[in-house]
Amino acid sequence: MSRHGDPPGLFDEIAWERFLRIVVVIAFATTTFAFTAAEVLPPSLSTIAIGAIGSVALVTAIIGFLIGAASTLDHAEARASAASTPTTEPPEEQDGDSASEST
Repeated sequence: MSRHGDPPGLFDEIAWERFLRIVVVIAFATTTFAFTAAEVLPPSLSTIAIGAIGSVALVTAIIGFLIGAASTLDHAEARASAASTPTTEPPEEQDGDSASEST
C-alpha cells in the first residue's frame, strides 16, 4: 500500500477487474471445449485436441493481459498529460453574493 503522497506502485494501476473477467471467460470456454472434446472424440484424438485447446487458451490469456496492460498505459499517459497541462477555472461565485448583487 502506498501512502497518499507517494506515487502509485507498479501493480496499483493495472485494471485487475478487466484482466480477471478475461481470465474467467477463457477458463469457462476452455473447460467447456475440453470436456466436449473428451466426450465426443476418440481417446487418442482427445489428448491432442485438449493440448491444442489449452495452447489456444494460453495465447488468448497472454493477448488479454497485453490488451489490459496497453489500456492501463494509455490511461496513465492521459493522466500524466492532464497533470502536466493544468486548466484554470474561473472562481466560483457564492450563492448569497450573486443574488444580492443582481437585485
